Amino acid sequence: MTFTIKERYIPWHCKISSRWDIEPLTTGIFFNTISGEDFWKHQPSRYPKHYYGFSTKIRSNVFLGQRLRYNIPKRKRLFHQAVLVYYEISSCDLYIVSKATNKDFPWRETLSLAIGVKWEL
Repeated sequence: MTFTIKERYIPWHCKISSRWDIEPLTTGIFFNTISGEDFWKHQPSRYPKHYYGFSTKIRSNVFLGQRLRYNIPKRKRLFHQAVLVYYEISSCDLYIVSKATNKDFPWRETLSLAIGVKWEL
């Protein structure tokens, strides 16, 4: 299983109409971890000291993106206030360090793209 905690910052939004908003900048940070014994927080003793510089169990990530929001009219709401479509471009600590220290490390392996739909309660 993978567990993630995410903090998003949206500095402003632009109203397109009474029902539509665009959030032209979303940014934030998230941390994720993977359960199981195949991943470790501290380097196992079977490796030479400082052989690995990063934990395989915990990743810190940053992202930038945009969102388009449809505000559901109050009379039509069941449980949700809005539906959003979004995209985010992100990278993790390991990939950022790899790109910064190795100019040949490819961008396609440095950045990730997420596209999704979110229902807001």
